[in-house]
Amino acid sequence: MLKNFYPIVLAIGFSWRDLLEPDYQRFEQYIPLIVQYALDNPLPKGTLLNVNFPDKSHKTFKGFCLARQGKEFWVENPDKRTHPAEGSDYYWLGAKIASYDEHEDSVISWLNKGYITVVPVQVSELTDQTYLKEHKANFANLNNLVQLQNNQAAIK
Repeated sequence: MLKNFYPIVLAIGFSWRDLLEPDYQRFEQYIPLIVQYALDNPLPKGTLLNVNFPDKSHKTFKGFCLARQGKEFWVENPDKRTHPAEGSDYYWLGAKIASYDEHEDSVISWLNKGYITVVPVQVSELTDQTYLKEHKANFANLNNLVQLQNNQAAIK
């Protein structure tokens, strides 16, 4: 559970933009640099680093960029197929990227320019504090409904 994520050790995730054919050797020399940077500049409690490497279409590596999270994500892309031996239909649950207009400082924008991106992801507090403050009192009114229903049930 995310609420229990308070790293005692450094947490870094590495991902390649080329999901199907990542070129690990191309960027492996940069991993120790990123790890050493994180060791020299400790992360706040509840923060991990999400490192992404650009795809092969970028022939030259342009540099490193600390960036904000992007909106792009993988979605299911079901494909109806027919089983070759049985002749029955089935669905292949492939995936495709859902793309959005990205902020100029997002991980996606920088990856598309050929940079290795690092996103500091803060996971220790996921509560939307603004929503909580704005709606807490109104939401508590639901308790009045429950109490009313309980009272009506007791009368019957």
